[in-house]
Amino acid sequence: PTGPPPPTTRPTSVYTSSHHPPSTTTSSSTTAARHAQPLPPTPATTKPLPGSPIVLKASPSILSKDTPGLKPKAAAAPLPVPKTPSKEELKQEVIMKIQLKFSEFTNECPNQISELMNVQATLQTRGDAMQSSIDKLKLQLADMENTAINVRTNNRLMNDWLSRNQTIDINHYDIDEIVVVDQPLYKQLYNAIAEDEAIEDTMYLLTKGLDQGRISLDAFIKEMKNLSRAQFAARVTIQKIQPLLSSSSAISTYLPR
Repeated sequence: PTGPPPPTTRPTSVYTSSHHPPSTTTSSSTTAARHAQPLPPTPATTKPLPGSPIVLKASPSILSKDTPGLKPKAAAAPLPVPKTPSKEELKQEVIMKIQLKFSEFTNECPNQISELMNVQATLQTRGDAMQSSIDKLKLQLADMENTAINVRTNNRLMNDWLSRNQTIDINHYDIDEIVVVDQPLYKQLYNAIAEDEAIEDTMYLLTKGLDQGRISLDAFIKEMKNLSRAQFAARVTIQKIQPLLSSSSAISTYLPR
């Protein structure tokens, strides 16, 4: 053959109803075309056999909508556009968030209040303790200031007495006459103190004599009984007089003139 074979026609079938199959009547040319099988494709390097149809391959990029017998490639579906929420929906969402935050706050609030109350009670207790310590320190400071005033006064009196009696020879004076008391109350206190000290020395000597065997036990008991009674009376007198006297005036009356 000198040219390509004549083109074949496709069989046509018409459905008259969805329940009846298509008609099986075809033409002789259609039957011959149905039995005809196309030749397998040959490699690009081999030459086509004489009389075989030439198959052209076209890439999809060169095909267009105007190409007859070819359907265009379907375009990609567009992305769905998110729905814009309405004002009511936004309002309900904000209300739900506020209610959630308020619920969390109400759950945590009692614990925080309890902790703060405990801290406040602790601070109040420590504050009261500090205030009490401050008050005690103020009292001590006032007592120390009074003591300092008394010490300065007594120091001044002593310096005055020393300046007046620097040339006095103590060996020319009797010890018992150095201290002179003007007021009767001071004189009574002085005598009671002297009596107490003398009784204490006598008891010491009696105890030492008993240990050495110089006096008998009966005599020791009798003398200690009498001395204890006298010492008791002297100490009671001292305790009654001391609160009535101030330290500064007492010291000034015991200074020699």
